[in-house]
Amino acid sequence: MSKVIGIDFSKQTFDVSFREENKLLHEVYANNLKGFKRVH
Repeated sequence: MSKVIGIDFSKQTFDVSFREENKLLHEVYANNLKGFKRVH
């Protein structure tokens, strides 16, 4: 089974979307070091 992750960057934020157990999950993070650390 393959996984698909969508990432969209803007100046202020970036959005991350992915499917997990037939649910579509979407989160928005600040486009800075703190935001990138939250994703990891």
